[in-house]
Amino acid sequence: MCHIIDLKLPDLDGNSLIKQINDSYSGPILAISSGSNNLSLVATKQIGADYNLSKPFEPDELIIECKRLMSEAAKL
Repeated sequence: MCHIIDLKLPDLDGNSLIKQINDSYSGPILAISSGSNNLSLVATKQIGADYNLSKPFEPDELIIECKRLMSEAAKL
């Protein structure tokens, strides 16, 4: 399973949610950021996500990255 977290949530900070998930979950996390909040892969790793996808993105790109992250996690 791949968790997909939008960093801009209405009632909760996405970074906080990622940290909470990392405390109790060992699978990959894909962070979604708005175009005005582009995060580098390094910054994404620092908050605990495995990959950052910037809006706007194609649905196929989301699927490809989730599959890649799950495949990498299965190899561990």
